[in-house]
Parts: sequence; C-alpha cells; structure tokens
Amino acid sequence: MTLKQYADDQGISYEAVRKQVIRYAEELKDHIVKQDRKQYLDQYAVKFLTERRRESPIILMNMDQNEENQRLREQIETLRVQLMTAQNELLKSQDERLKAQDRIIELQDEAKKTLEDRARYTALLEDNEAKAKRLKEAEDREAELTRQVEERDGQIRTIQTEADDLRKKTEEDRETIEDLQRQRDEAQKEAQSFTRSIFGFYRKK
Repeated sequence: MTLKQYADDQGISYEAVRKQVIRYAEELKDHIVKQDRKQYLDQYAVKFLTERRRESPIILMNMDQNEENQRLREQIETLRVQLMTAQNELLKSQDERLKAQDRIIELQDEAKKTLEDRARYTALLEDNEAKAKRLKEAEDREAELTRQVEERDGQIRTIQTEADDLRKKTEEDRETIEDLQRQRDEAQKEAQSFTRSIFGFYRKK
C-alpha cells in the first residue's frame, strides 16, 4: 500500500508516516518500492511501522497534532498575506477609480469648452468613453476584490475555529492518556500485592 493509504488506515497524517519512513530508512530500504513518483510499503514495512508506532503512541500522537497545528498556522499566515495583498489591490483600485472620475470630469469640461471644434470634441468624447470603460472595469475589479476579501475573512475564521477545536481535542486526549496511565499504575500496584501460594492460588501478601 502507499504511504497515504497506510496513513488513512492507521488514522494518522501522511506527514507523520513520511517522517517515520525517513527515520527508519535503513531498516526499510529493501521493503519500500518507488513507482510512478509514489512509495509503496510491503507487508514487512507495514508491520514494522505499526509496531514502532505502538512502542511510542503518545509521542507520535503529539507529533501528529503538532504537525496539524503547524499546518493550520501556516495556512492562516498564507491567507493573511493573501488578504493583505487583496486589500492593497482594493485600495489601489479605489484610487484609480477616483482618478478616473476626476479625469472624466476634466474631459467633460474640456469637451464643453471646445464644442465648436467638432473634430477635437469627437476625439475627446471617444477618449472619455474609453476611460469610462476603464472605470467600469475598475469598479468590477473592486467588487471582485471585495468579494475575495470577504471570502478569505470567512476562511480565516473557519481555520481559527478548527485550530481552537484541535487545541481543545489535544488537551482532552492528554487528560485521557494521563488517566489511563494512572489506571495502569494502580493496576500494577494491585497486581504486586498478590503472591502465589504453593497450591497455585494467588493471595494478598
């Protein structure tokens, strides 16, 4: 199976599997086949990786969670950069629109003053129409950038919510692990309080 298939089967991230394969590259060098830009694990590799994960489940789980948190932080930062870029473009578009409006007013004034010169008036009118078209394009671009900004705001809020949920889940998992460890320690203490008699029965010391 591929690394992604193994990750899905084990309920862990692809990145965690990839790092585990790199960590044990020497032990697995004859048990991983590369084909079509993908890596395939044989049965030995699958069993080996699974056993290594069972030897340190808490560490691996924390690694998976940290990697997921890091991925979300990077995604949030990327969206923030995109948002800032979109906002800058929006401001630039608004400035261009205002300049175009001012220029249209100037052209209209010039056209009125040169009404007697029909040829010049016609040329100015055509220029005015061209700038009006560019103004319309700028307004359309402004509307699109506004939509993108609102969409990215929603994406950031969604990712922040997911990050908060993951942090909460991580804390709950940590508490569960600590509780299981306490139960295991108590069970071990309880087991040590019994001794085997000569008849094969167990009794408390």
